[in-house]
Amino acid sequence: MTQTVLRIILKKSRSPLAHCSIILLLLTLLFSITACGGDGGDGVTGGVTYYTVTFNSNGGTAVSPIAGLASGSTITAPTAPTKGSYGTFGGWYKDTGLTNVWNFVSDTVTSNITLYGKWNAAYSLGDTGLGGGKIFYRSETGFTLYMNATDST
Repeated sequence: MTQTVLRIILKKSRSPLAHCSIILLLLTLLFSITACGGDGGDGVTGGVTYYTVTFNSNGGTAVSPIAGLASGSTITAPTAPTKGSYGTFGGWYKDTGLTNVWNFVSDTVTSNITLYGKWNAAYSLGDTGLGGGKIFYRSETGFTLYMNATDST
């Protein structure tokens, strides 16, 4: 279509200077359209950088990433993952040590980031488990033998 329009304009105009001006105008227009649009795969579209938030559920069910976020965006908490009968989900954290909690109201996305899920054990040492026995081992803290002389079971 561009070639057809160019042929029509060039046939109507007899001046070589007019031909050069028209070609220069069309090339400028084409360059402008190309430069302003499209994502070249680098997360930048039209001068705006977009980021992705990924979620590491630390052994829980998978949580889909949130992509296409402009810098300064807040995100909505995804549906909490589950982890069998392990316990309850304790929230999303910015670090693998699970010390810096992500605040979905005030924290904003300024780069690609991974949030890490925290889990709270369903039972503490000494509790009675599902099978009726005492909990004497918890893998996060290593082996611990629970001994309480007042327990009759």
